[in-house]
Amino acid sequence: MTPDLDLPVAVHDTAEMDIVGLTHEGEGVGRVDGYTVFVPGALPGERVRARIVETKKRYGRAELLAVLQASPSRIAPPCPVYSRCGGCQLQHMAYDAQLVWKRQLVVDALERIGKLKAAAGVRRAAAGEGDVPGGSLQGVSLNSAEDGSGVVVHPLIGMEEPWRYRNKVQVPIGFDLEEGGLVGGFYEAGSHRIVETDACLIQHEQSENAVAAVKRIARE
Repeated sequence: MTPDLDLPVAVHDTAEMDIVGLTHEGEGVGRVDGYTVFVPGALPGERVRARIVETKKRYGRAELLAVLQASPSRIAPPCPVYSRCGGCQLQHMAYDAQLVWKRQLVVDALERIGKLKAAAGVRRAAAGEGDVPGGSLQGVSLNSAEDGSGVVVHPLIGMEEPWRYRNKVQVPIGFDLEEGGLVGGFYEAGSHRIVETDACLIQHEQSENAVAAVKRIARE
């Protein structure tokens, strides 16, 4: 127990928990005896083991140690530096499942912040009510309110190819002896350490070419 806050976990504790949702920043939302714990890298529907790194009165944060039961939506991230880079948060989640949960963020915001009622049949993917295997929408009534009331939140319109869509690039350049000198890429999550990046799957290829040219000239 945490002495001052009387919480079910304390910093440095290791706990197993079920992940019941996602935050708008892509962190898994876990529960330990009713206490909310945010776990980066965890997905809804998973059971994980995590180490508590921070506790507050209403929530805590934890480091993911192991996935004990994986979500069917979990995939291998295609980016080789994904685990270090802070530029993306959901490459470990299938794209169709991302669309389901991003839509759920809209539903949650309408209900929690807007105090509006979502149309019936839209809560299946809600936190604590079960994962949608593979992000499938099959069997979920999204386009009509069964009781004739409520705000209808339609499924998100996804991209045919969800890569190479960003047309703006801002790359920090620095010097790192461990990386071999001049580096350029993106900041490591939660730090100002630059992760050397030669390719970024969300950047346009022409942006990559421009960054590569700048780094080459700077090194010369």
